Amino acid sequence: MKILMPVDATKLNLNLVDDLSVNIDLKNSTLDILYVIEQLPAYENVVDTFGGFGDNLYGQFDSHANDVLSNLKAQINSICPTVNFKILKGLISQTIHDEIVNGNYDLVVIPSYKPPKLEEYIFGRVSRHIINTNPKTSLILKPSSNTKNGVKNILIGIDGSKDSMAALAKTNTLFDIKNNYKNIYVVNVVHLPSAVYAVSPPEFSTMVHGNMVMQSDIILADAKKQMAELGLENVEIIQKTGEPVSEMAKMALELNCALVVVASHGTHALHRLILGSVSEGIAKSAKTQVAIIK
Repeated sequence: MKILMPVDATKLNLNLVDDLSVNIDLKNSTLDILYVIEQLPAYENVVDTFGGFGDNLYGQFDSHANDVLSNLKAQINSICPTVNFKILKGLISQTIHDEIVNGNYDLVVIPSYKPPKLEEYIFGRVSRHIINTNPKTSLILKPSSNTKNGVKNILIGIDGSKDSMAALAKTNTLFDIKNNYKNIYVVNVVHLPSAVYAVSPPEFSTMVHGNMVMQSDIILADAKKQMAELGLENVEIIQKTGEPVSEMAKMALELNCALVVVASHGTHALHRLILGSVSEGIAKSAKTQVAIIK
């Protein structure tokens, strides 16, 4: 498997190496580490007036990044034999996106260790752009506390769409579910927007909810059949009613899951602005690592 991991060489988290190996088989993977030195044209024009100080400044950035990434590479080499790193200069989001597209990667790992408020800002500026535009699967790397006694569980959210059902097989390929996780939980969250309850008669909303529950039963039965065809055992199907993001984040903690998996549907920008994105919401809200399958 070919993996790209963009990092910020100025503030690497000490747990990065340990967390990286929780859900990925690194022994049989190639890992490319990418650091982008952000190019600020206006600032560069100013500092260049001082005897080429701008070039020297970028040279210092590059030297520091080389030292940090060389050390990171040495640490990861103990669990992943093939590790490379690259330092580029440009606009961060666009440069990372171009590297993903040109590099033909199977998985993009996005470290996420910021404090909640700061993470929300950074997530919106860089990580959100990567997740939304990345044509490959994203793994949001977070502290992996949900691996008690070495036991790992996985939570997979499905909504019955073609994307989410196809994500089951792809998840198995990327994360080797059978060998990596003791328990496999497949969940469908029945969600009827509160606006429906607010503007419709109780009888109507109750009928709609009942139909959604029956549809959920079919979706989960289909998922269990597909998992069996993949040779996966220890599969438990779960039906919940509520708001998908909060329900799945809560279940991930209660079920001691090391990984939460959701499918991305490539929702266009206006739809995401109005309705919100479940996959993006879970990526920010869940306290464990999250894979967004594409």
